[in-house]
Amino acid sequence: MRLSLICSIAAVCIACRVAAQVPESIPLAHRAAISSWFSQHSDYRIAKPEDCECDRSIEDIWRGADGTWAPVPSYQPYLLQGDFDGDGIGDVAIVAVTKNEAHKIVIVVSVGNRNRGKPVIQAVPDGDNYLQSRGLFCSLPYPQRPEQRCHLLFGAFHSEAREIVVKQPSIKHP
Repeated sequence: MRLSLICSIAAVCIACRVAAQVPESIPLAHRAAISSWFSQHSDYRIAKPEDCECDRSIEDIWRGADGTWAPVPSYQPYLLQGDFDGDGIGDVAIVAVTKNEAHKIVIVVSVGNRNRGKPVIQAVPDGDNYLQSRGLFCSLPYPQRPEQRCHLLFGAFHSEAREIVVKQPSIKHP
């Protein structure tokens, strides 16, 4: 009985620590889905802006580029919100990286789901496995609202980035 209580408390503490990693700016349903993914993949952590080593590039995006693109003052290299699958519902992408030195990178996409209500997670591995000078981007124009359509991209700043193909959740009928 006592051991069961201790295990339950430990599990809650681990879940709280994972949930604390997921930024509060993410809508609650997506935050819960992403936290659940991280609790099942404890060898991963959320990538941090420091991992990018790209302060100047981030500042360029915050400021905009002389009419080439508008400023995006809230840009974060490893977190992006928009409608990635074209269904009119906001989705969230976050970059996960293994905690060990031999980094493996996964783009964790929480896809809004109008049919079942709960977001569905799609985890897309990145074959290059390095974070320096790379980030998440949206095809231009940048979305002004989370439900605005955009193509999700991941790659180096000031270069061609690879599109992350996000599929609409499949409908399962009973």
